Amino acid sequence: NLCAPVGREAPRGDLQGPLLALGARVRWVAGGDEHLDDVEEFLADDPSGRLVLAIEFADPETGAYAALRRPHGHGYTALAVSCARVRGEVRLAVSGYGRTAVRLRSVDDPVPVPGAGAARSDAL
Repeated sequence: NLCAPVGREAPRGDLQGPLLALGARVRWVAGGDEHLDDVEEFLADDPSGRLVLAIEFADPETGAYAALRRPHGHGYTALAVSCARVRGEVRLAVSGYGRTAVRLRSVDDPVPVPGAGAARSDAL
């Protein structure tokens, strides 16, 4: 799910948003070299040719998830917002807005950081 490609009908990868909100790190291997990256860095690159070995994150103090689903057979999430408080920091992420899930830096100005995911023209 973390490496899910974008589909024609919807972005996929429902776990990407919650993992961003949790501040997760991804341990992965490619070409014999092992890496450990923040999930945000991992999502920014092409996942092909990489094998995910582990996902690490701290237990959140609290969290929430809300999703808008389409009523068809595939069940892809059209838009989802994830929130977690980890070590006192409130972190937000949205999936369904761009190519991959993106972290929102502020509730007052919830615009994704440039380059963190290309926004779809029909999004929001």
